[in-house]
Amino acid sequence: MFDRHAAATLPVYPSSGRRYIVGTPGHEYAVRIRNTTGARVLVVTSVDGVNVVSGDTAAPSQAGYVLDPWGSVEIIGWRKS
Repeated sequence: MFDRHAAATLPVYPSSGRRYIVGTPGHEYAVRIRNTTGARVLVVTSVDGVNVVSGDTAAPSQAGYVLDPWGSVEIIGWRKS
């Protein structure tokens, strides 16, 4: 996650098999995802448990972004509810 207000990449905190990022209310963010494999992957991305594509409560079976081998995406806007 990239804090666009502070121009800084935020640290990732692992806990109980999940990863968390702490943001600051009022700041604007971008989610940056890189595929570090030689295969296409489907990435279902959520912010606060909400799928950024559909706006539904996030689940692994939902729609997401397909990244080509070694590809990347930067998501600068997403659904809030």
